[in-house]
Amino acid sequence: YIRLGNTLERNNKFNEAKIIYKKAIDIKNNIPGLYYNLGNVYQKLDNLDEAINSYKIAINLNSKYIEAYNNLGNVYQKMGQLKEAVNNFKIVISLNSTFPEAFNNLGNAQRELGHLNDSEKNLKKAINLRPNYFKAYNNLGNIYRKRGYNRKALENYIITLIINPNYKRAYHNLAG
Repeated sequence: YIRLGNTLERNNKFNEAKIIYKKAIDIKNNIPGLYYNLGNVYQKLDNLDEAINSYKIAINLNSKYIEAYNNLGNVYQKMGQLKEAVNNFKIVISLNSTFPEAFNNLGNAQRELGHLNDSEKNLKKAINLRPNYFKAYNNLGNIYRKRGYNRKALENYIITLIINPNYKRAYHNLAG
């Protein structure tokens, strides 16, 4: 069931994947990865409350499941619950201080809260952990633009595009 669900999810057949993951959970309901995968599918279906429930069950089954905390933070951020998002990203970092996605996501949530110094620090940490992390460079560019440091913003957008010439958000940011 797990492989079938993963295949369906990779092929963007989210409703079918949801059914398969639920069947797998009916058979064995103590596998955190099943709930994590189900949460991912719910998130892609924009059923955010169910995504939250699934990630929380995964975390209850494995309290060190950093990917579940990270995605839970992403859902909270998408819902505008920024303090909850920040808390989840900080949990990820406390469990694994070398997970660049958590620093990037934390920096984005902090930017939305207006905490630009903390945001910049965390985005730089994400880049330090993964020097080719183009999304973090793009996000750092957004911080610099917000502060009026247009040259630094431009530099970060260009670095983003050097790393990934197909990243459309950076082109959008350059045009903006």
